[in-house]
Amino acid sequence: RCSNIVRDNLSKTGLSTGGYAAVINPYTGGVYAMAGWDRNNQNGQLTQNDLAPIQDPIVMGSAIKPAMVSMALQDGIITPDDSVQDDQIIRLAGSPSIHSYFNPNGNRIPLNAQEALENSSNTYMVQLALKMNGTPYSEGMGVPVSSTIWNRMRNGFAQFGLGMRTGVDLPGETPGYRGSTSGERRTSFINESFGQYDTYSVIQMARFAGTIANGGYLIKPRLVASVLKSGQNGIASSVVGSFSPTIQGQVKMSDDQWNVIKQGMWNVANGSSPYNTGGRALHELNPKVAAKTGTAEVFTNGQSTQNDTLIMYSPVAPFALAVAYPGDTVGTYGNVEKAAAAIYNAFWKDVMPRP
Repeated sequence: RCSNIVRDNLSKTGLSTGGYAAVINPYTGGVYAMAGWDRNNQNGQLTQNDLAPIQDPIVMGSAIKPAMVSMALQDGIITPDDSVQDDQIIRLAGSPSIHSYFNPNGNRIPLNAQEALENSSNTYMVQLALKMNGTPYSEGMGVPVSSTIWNRMRNGFAQFGLGMRTGVDLPGETPGYRGSTSGERRTSFINESFGQYDTYSVIQMARFAGTIANGGYLIKPRLVASVLKSGQNGIASSVVGSFSPTIQGQVKMSDDQWNVIKQGMWNVANGSSPYNTGGRALHELNPKVAAKTGTAEVFTNGQSTQNDTLIMYSPVAPFALAVAYPGDTVGTYGNVEKAAAAIYNAFWKDVMPRP
């Protein structure tokens, strides 16, 4: 069912290169579903590729922003009670200007961290990264790169398992691609802050959502829960091996800090900001969910395209999800949310009784 949903919501036109999803239990790491479809963007042919969620990482865009906010909270750059920054156009010496999609004119819009997640502010995240670098933003500034910024940021993402193999019990898993940190790429930590540089796999993103859902525990994904020995002559099958959940790490934050992340993601799927990024499909879900959407600017066959991504979890059920549709037409939105909503509803129909 998950595979059919991913396929049915995949764009059938343009340069779209596929659709991928992974659904896991945040508390046990059990994989409920994993699905993938590759699309030949020259002839539109679809090929099922259910290992793509572990083998084909992509640029995930704004869906990684909860991890960026978490780093800033852990470093004391913002606090749960003091996190307001202006969304504004960022103009750095020798670089193209950066703005948020909802604020192309660069009007100064004060946002706290929860609002920055709900509205998906790019420039809020850039300002966090510059402060982590020890160079708070001022218009026209150059960016001397500190000796620690890349390690601090990549370690911050890695505590959520981003850029790391999950250890899922399948062959061929890749950790993703880490871009260069030298030469003209040294300042790319700015793009890294809003998900426009390194690549991550869909299974990593699902575990990321699960880590937020369970309060900070990095759980190893697993397809096999137990091994049975077949019974003979009317004897029931017996369990000869079972696997307990494996904790691979912990993201340490206070309850107040976690509430910033969780409230921001809750607002994505349930908030009423005029710049809300959640979309109708997420707002109409029952039971309610918390989510973060993402869009990454990429090139497909030399043409400008976008990767549409989403992570989501349920506060009332063991459910965490990641969905990605790479190579979509620029300016098209909604397929990733529709797919996520359909998968969530299928979970209540096929796995658990709806409360």
